[in-house]
Amino acid sequence: MANNKHVQEAESNRDGIIFHSNTVQGMGVKTYFNEQNEICSITAPIQFLRGIEQSKIKKTFKFSETKLQILLSGLIIILGILSASIHEFFISLFFTFFALPNLLSFFRVWYMYKRKSSPFYKVSQFHSAEHMVISAYAKLQRIPTLEEVKNSSRISKHCGSNSMFLKLIYGVTLCIIYALFGGSNTLAYPIGLAILLLFCFLCTKYQVHRGLQYLILSTPTDEQLQLSIEAIKNFESMEEKVENGGIDAILDSFMAALPSMLGHVITFKITSEP
Repeated sequence: MANNKHVQEAESNRDGIIFHSNTVQGMGVKTYFNEQNEICSITAPIQFLRGIEQSKIKKTFKFSETKLQILLSGLIIILGILSASIHEFFISLFFTFFALPNLLSFFRVWYMYKRKSSPFYKVSQFHSAEHMVISAYAKLQRIPTLEEVKNSSRISKHCGSNSMFLKLIYGVTLCIIYALFGGSNTLAYPIGLAILLLFCFLCTKYQVHRGLQYLILSTPTDEQLQLSIEAIKNFESMEEKVENGGIDAILDSFMAALPSMLGHVITFKITSEP
């Protein structure tokens, strides 16, 4: 293992956490709860691990974001045209192209992951556990204890949601500035744009917007935190196998665990049928 212990990329789903290999691109280890609530793991290509969860999402979440976006975009533009104002028409265009897609993406994520009644609520919990264990692992440079993970932050500067929040902030703020000052001949509009650019710089450099992650993260249970610790152990084991035996060692592990993993998927399909 390298002296600087860290995880470059990870992702969470409804039953566990996937850590990507730092060494072999496209490979990862998934640590998850099986049907008996036991902690299991499988080392496999990321697309295999990710494809299983994506198929579950498509079956469970039938809401069409694209259709809603087209409907709302058309309605907003029509209202802009009916206003008989060039300024308001351009406001509608600004909102449609710069703010609406990111607003819908945010509400979709919130709707799926933050409601306790949602089948994806556990994703937000595992997502928090993922952030916490990675933070503790990087800080301590060893496998953390449960208490050490509990004391770590749920907020991560490397979380993929940061880009979603940045786009949302940029789009909405730009629309507000244009709506308020775009039609005026004063210095308010360029000053507003300058403030927006400064805010964008602060967000990009210092990530002052990271606190927005609390909107899509939920408090994990002790069991989920314990699984995250096991996930880090499995991550280290995977990286050691790569160093000692190369890609063949990982593929052998994948083939050995494949029957149990397929059984887990088949059981999920049967129990999920209405």
